[in-house]
Amino acid sequence: VSQVYLRCPQVYLRCVPVPRYVSGVLSLYYPCDAAVQQDPELQAWVREIFRRGFLGRRRSGGDR
Repeated sequence: VSQVYLRCPQVYLRCVPVPRYVSGVLSLYYPCDAAVQQDPELQAWVREIFRRGFLGRRRSGGDR
């Protein structure tokens, strides 16, 4: 537990459960990595983010 959470327990109560919740919801739609790779809409969205947000820079980690 980080020092921020120890000083601000209300932050801990709000922020720590969020990744667990998001993971749970996403696992309903994408039970495995292959399901993510096979979703054409999601892949198009990621390509758009890579092209516009990162201007196609390879070092940003996109388009591998």
